[in-house]
Amino acid sequence: MIKLSNTTKTKKEKIDVKLIQHDIDKLQISNRTKNALKRNGIFTREQLYKLTDSDLLNLPSIWNNTLDDIKQAIEVDKCQHLY
Repeated sequence: MIKLSNTTKTKKEKIDVKLIQHDIDKLQISNRTKNALKRNGIFTREQLYKLTDSDLLNLPSIWNNTLDDIKQAIEVDKCQHLY
């Protein structure tokens, strides 16, 4: 894993850090879902991708339909980053 505090980063590491820091606002999910995630301290894709379905469902304001939206947005996001 890349240490974010390291000031001497290679070009590849700088790119990786930039991808890690992409916020969830770029995901194709509703504002309600984005706000629910942010209220629960989830601001980046990396934070979101580390959570299991159970983790998400245990968060306040995250329901089955919200989880479905999140999972669909993650799949779309991953497909977009393959190219």
